[in-house]
Amino acid sequence: MADVITPQDIALATAIEAAADGLDFNNDCYSFERLETFSVFIVQLIGQLYKEFPIAAAALEQIDECKATLGNPVTRWKQTP
Repeated sequence: MADVITPQDIALATAIEAAADGLDFNNDCYSFERLETFSVFIVQLIGQLYKEFPIAAAALEQIDECKATLGNPVTRWKQTP
């Protein structure tokens, strides 16, 4: 299958790039420092996604804000007006 670049794909890649901008990735993969950087990245990515993908951002936010659960915490986005 050939790669198809959609406007949504470009918007998502732009949001990811903006969220990663200025973060320090000069650390080993799977290290505690990389995990810390990735955590900050996720928070910044949610902020970037709210600009063009508010429902997707809300779904990601639910993972961050949910209480301990055995099930999938990403279900409340369907209730978003």
